[in-house]
Amino acid sequence: MTKYMELEPIKSEVQDGICTRRCKITRFDGEVQTDVSTLWFQFDDSVQPPADNDCDSYVLTTVMLAMKEGRDIRVKGSVSKQLLSNLVEYQSIWAKWLPESYFFVDIAVDELRQEYDPVPGAVCAFSGGVDATFSVWRHSQNKWGHRSQTINKCALVHGFDIPLANKDDFKSAGESAAKTLNDVGLDLVRIRTNIRNILRSINWEFCFGNAV
Repeated sequence: MTKYMELEPIKSEVQDGICTRRCKITRFDGEVQTDVSTLWFQFDDSVQPPADNDCDSYVLTTVMLAMKEGRDIRVKGSVSKQLLSNLVEYQSIWAKWLPESYFFVDIAVDELRQEYDPVPGAVCAFSGGVDATFSVWRHSQNKWGHRSQTINKCALVHGFDIPLANKDDFKSAGESAAKTLNDVGLDLVRIRTNIRNILRSINWEFCFGNAV
């Protein structure tokens, strides 16, 4: 019996200045549907989102789930060829490290994107902590020579370390982070996501890099 996970992107919506991107995740055991859930990300609509059928982020989010469950992934959208190539190595590493927990799975996509045209500069994950503040300072002040990156924006995510239900702490963290970034002329983008709920069966220490 073939087990697989189907990823179906949902058209993004904008309401009250907030853009929401969503993906329906459906599990099948053979022809039997066993579970349906929805992954979502929200951010200010001043940020240009990927195309609705761009499923790169959804594949990154779910690949460890699929590996743990021994479940192939079928994507009803487009995925970058470079990402799929990198995920071959990624899966191979985890399958070597923890062969009894994570299994190599097949990823089939409706559309394979060949092009790779990265936007110049970088986005910095910014929690307001020491490591994030040092990263912003080092790059914004060109203190790392040829490794220095132009930081376009910084992002603080609600739903990672701060649970979605804890709105007061996220508001306080956002205000503090924005104040710090103002000193170097950078903007803070606040993002909300239910990704930890989707990944609740996976050790967060294993998958937070994919989430970022």
